[in-house]
Amino acid sequence: MHQDEIIAFNDRMYDHAWVSLQQLLKPLHERAGLVACLRALLALSVDRGFIQDDLEDVVHFTVVAQAPPRLPFAAQFNPRRALRHRGAGRHRPPPGRTSVHDNAFLARDNVKWQQCGLELAYELEVCNRAFHVWPNPFPFHPTHMIAATRAPELQHWRQPCSVDQIIEELCTLALALPGFIVLFNGPGAGASIPTWFHYHLFERWPDHRLCLEDAVRRQDAGDRHWLVEGYPVPVVAIRCQDAQRTEHAIQLVSQWTGSYGRAATMNLIATRGESPGDGVTLLFCPRDRTRCRVPGFSGHVGGLEILGEIVLSSSEDKARLDRGEIDADLVNMILASVQAESFPEFYHAFRAQVA
Repeated sequence: MHQDEIIAFNDRMYDHAWVSLQQLLKPLHERAGLVACLRALLALSVDRGFIQDDLEDVVHFTVVAQAPPRLPFAAQFNPRRALRHRGAGRHRPPPGRTSVHDNAFLARDNVKWQQCGLELAYELEVCNRAFHVWPNPFPFHPTHMIAATRAPELQHWRQPCSVDQIIEELCTLALALPGFIVLFNGPGAGASIPTWFHYHLFERWPDHRLCLEDAVRRQDAGDRHWLVEGYPVPVVAIRCQDAQRTEHAIQLVSQWTGSYGRAATMNLIATRGESPGDGVTLLFCPRDRTRCRVPGFSGHVGGLEILGEIVLSSSEDKARLDRGEIDADLVNMILASVQAESFPEFYHAFRAQVA
């Protein structure tokens, strides 16, 4: 049997499985919603043998600041996250196949051979843009998915994308995913694949509330937007009832990125409650892309860390946890170290301008 016949056969098998998955999940999405669809995708991926991390090895810690407002930060030891930059599966194509897009593991033509035909994605359209929703083989929360554009685009808000588009897509996804968190990590702000545009989608741990969300709830006085007080890194909470009522968010993010210059980056986080009438809360954390790593912390500071949960994955990190060296003072230092300069002053001027 010739190599090209082998490749053609395996491609037909993969394409058949891909089409069958869409035929199974699209009616479920229409009938029961996107949450049910993504949970089913995860269950199918576990059964196929692609997802092998059930998060049972994750160890959780809570560290509470001693000084008011006594923020309850979280830490998790998650050893498999240390492997994510290498990607799962094979790293070199088998005979007769070629790698595309610099071996990117969000490219369907690579995934086919990298994961030996096991990984499949759900095709999802968000605000007229086509995405593949891939199960994350290195999850940090339950039902952790990556919604990636079908073709490579930079993880940025410049052309062909825009601030308006990112905010609309975040809010649209959050509205469709009650109980989920939707993250955009900008370049130098936790994006592990800066050459391919993507969002993180995940559920919270059961009975688990994130520190930043608690701080936002306590300070919610009914304003359209406000600077979260007492948090170690500047964050603006913006109320967006739906994906079309985001003008203040777009103004704020656009003006700040324009004024801060080339070093500007950000984390954008969209959440909504599980009640039918709940709107979206958008959390904007302005960042300086030259401050993506922190001395004494082995990981990148991304959206999950901004939410108040740090992910530790090395044996050195575990030893520090066991010795009690990972405390609230360290988390405060980690978050404060990545903030953009002078943002509170910028925000207060912006708030006066739009009042």
